[in-house]
Amino acid sequence: MKTSVKSDIEIAQQSKMKPILEIAEKIGLTENDLEFYRKYMAKISNDCSRGGRLKSV
Repeated sequence: MKTSVKSDIEIAQQSKMKPILEIAEKIGLTENDLEFYRKYMAKISNDCSRGGRLKSV
């Protein structure tokens, strides 16, 4: 029996996105460390990425 592999877009469409702040908090960032573009997208400030404040999850 042959099973089909889902494409990237099929997997993405079935996924439920989490708010970016929820993800950021898991790696030790606060709302002040981010530049928000939308509820699900943000940019990390340079101060955080250079200062070694990010932690592995």
